Amino acid sequence: GTRVTIVLRGTTMLSHCDDTVCERFTDIAGKKWEIRSRRNIVKGSSDESGVTLHLDDGSTLQADTLLVATGRVPNGDQLDAQRAGIEVEDGLVKVDEFQRTTARNVFALGDVS
Repeated sequence: GTRVTIVLRGTTMLSHCDDTVCERFTDIAGKKWEIRSRRNIVKGSSDESGVTLHLDDGSTLQADTLLVATGRVPNGDQLDAQRAGIEVEDGLVKVDEFQRTTARNVFALGDVS
């Protein structure tokens, strides 16, 4: 099998989900993969033997392959949606359970909400 190590800046995976979901998923994932939480990569290099990552706690990871997934940061506040009467909170368009925004007859779908 393949050994997998995941480096997280935060404490849990799927941090955009409900706290219960992301905590449970991280617990399950931790049984299958090595998870290094609250860590940042300060230096990385590669050569013919693979990839080396240096973490901010002084530890080093060596791997054959590196996959980078930087995550998402909501930026709905940059849409100037307030001018249309649409409220934005923490970069996300505010919606109800039917995806209705605070503006009449305007719905938000996908990552924006």
